[in-house]
Amino acid sequence: ATLEWKDVDGAVLAAVACGKATLFFTVLVCSTLLESRRAGDARSRRRLVAASASRAIFCTQSNDFALGLPVVKALYQDDAPAM
Repeated sequence: ATLEWKDVDGAVLAAVACGKATLFFTVLVCSTLLESRRAGDARSRRRLVAASASRAIFCTQSNDFALGLPVVKALYQDDAPAM
């Protein structure tokens, strides 16, 4: 099975991207603000932002594999049965 780009609904794709971006920045800002009491110098602030970004990435990407794997298996079960 193949997917043609003309069959992709751009509005749905944009809505998913917008939702993920909103969730990413919400988690980034909230995590940074909640942990900002511990930051002292510039180096610890950078570490704090890096940890907050890691949490935000985890929140936005954690279900992609779990939800995407069944779709990939269904699409490619004949071509790659080892999956």
